[in-house]
Amino acid sequence: VSTQSTGMYTEITTDAFDMGGIGTVNFLVGNNALSQDEPNPIRLNPSDLDDVYIYVRAYDQANNIDSFVMNLFVKNQTANTEHTLHGTDEEGEGTTLLLTYKVYCDGNQGGIGCTGCRQNYYNQNCDKFCQPQGNFTCDNNGDPVCKPHYYTTSCDKYCAPTTQYTCSNNGDRRCVGRWTGTLCDTCLTNYYGTDCSVKCVNVLQQYTCNTTTGDKICSLNWSGLECNSCALNYYGTNCTTYCVPTAAWNCSDTGDRICVGHFAGENCSECESGWYRAECDTFCDGGSDIWSCDANGDKICNGHRSGPNCTACEAHWYTTNCTVHCTDHPSQYTCNTTTGDQICQNHRTGYNCSSCSEHYYDTNCTTYCVTTAAWNCSDTGEKVCVGHFAGEGCSECESEWYGDQCDTFCEEDYTLWTCDQHGNRRCNGHRAGTDCSSCNNGWFGSDCSINCTATVRYNCTSTGNITCTSHWTGVKCDRCVAGYSGPECTCEKENGRVDC
Repeated sequence: VSTQSTGMYTEITTDAFDMGGIGTVNFLVGNNALSQDEPNPIRLNPSDLDDVYIYVRAYDQANNIDSFVMNLFVKNQTANTEHTLHGTDEEGEGTTLLLTYKVYCDGNQGGIGCTGCRQNYYNQNCDKFCQPQGNFTCDNNGDPVCKPHYYTTSCDKYCAPTTQYTCSNNGDRRCVGRWTGTLCDTCLTNYYGTDCSVKCVNVLQQYTCNTTTGDKICSLNWSGLECNSCALNYYGTNCTTYCVPTAAWNCSDTGDRICVGHFAGENCSECESGWYRAECDTFCDGGSDIWSCDANGDKICNGHRSGPNCTACEAHWYTTNCTVHCTDHPSQYTCNTTTGDQICQNHRTGYNCSSCSEHYYDTNCTTYCVTTAAWNCSDTGEKVCVGHFAGEGCSECESEWYGDQCDTFCEEDYTLWTCDQHGNRRCNGHRAGTDCSSCNNGWFGSDCSINCTATVRYNCTSTGNITCTSHWTGVKCDRCVAGYSGPECTCEKENGRVDC
């Protein structure tokens, strides 16, 4: 394959012969014959293009035909397209040859005889590519040519003039009239409407502007096409005073209330003195201490008075001014019919007779109880023992307490003592002493159970044992010691002689 920048190739194939012999195909380029071993496709130089033809020689034994010629002029062939050539023998015997061929161009060349460039390739060497798109075409040099409304060298910026903008040389929008914004789709300040032709400047006290149409939207207290009149029920220079006429007032030119009928007060919300009801059409003189007038002008007895002229007292109210309240409670008190004072009943006393008289208790004040040194009285009148009193009726002493006032303590120790009715200790057995820790005379031992009384013969130890005195001996000290005799062991024997 040649690497030349200009040239063409021809690929040729013989399809079929309808004669019986085997034909031989010879190719001639100019006056030069090419052998059958020539590479296929065949490389042709531009100088060869003027006179390129194919010579076919075949031998037919039946018809004694040995050749026919088919000429193929390559220069006039369209590149990259398959062609078919039919040949007939020179003798006119009906023998045909079908020859198929295709011409190829180098690189991006194309056209008839490879004299031009392939589609979308441009310049002398066909090495510049340009393929038309929706926004551009290509000129003869292969440069983009923008279609209408497309801009920049790459034709990638679209701008079509409208009534809102024109287009600059680089495709930027240039707003016209009262349009503004990057896309020229916004009205200038204070201009509105589909074509920005409506001018409206907000006057906040009177109106605002409709952001779409520019129409004036009147504030609450303004009205009219230009919002320069006060709305219904609004008055004053700035239409700021609100006033709606009612049955109680009319409105002045400045919106001030003018009271009508018997209405009065700063806002005509009151009635004149002596006039009542919502319409201020009912008169009532309520200036006395006995009655006043309600909102409807009807008499209302003051305090707890009653009756058509408020001269009586309501039930349970007493005195001439009906100022003392008293309701009979038979179990507690009755009421004095003139003064209304409570008259206590059934051992009751105090305010509302709600307390019991002295020494009476429980809710009905029927339990009698008098406090003593032995007991107090509970709220129900039950005896509550005090000190060390105990038992039903508080007539006994608590355990280990003695005496008339149960104020003497004595705790019994049955091994040493017991307590008498006055709480005094009584030592057990032969014990003695304040705490019964010693023994009576003649009694010894830890439990004072050993009796021992000293004589002239012996003395007693602290344990109750006997200790013989002088001249006495023996377990019971009932014998004289050696050398002594006599009833008292006082006679001394010496040399056989008794000195007595």
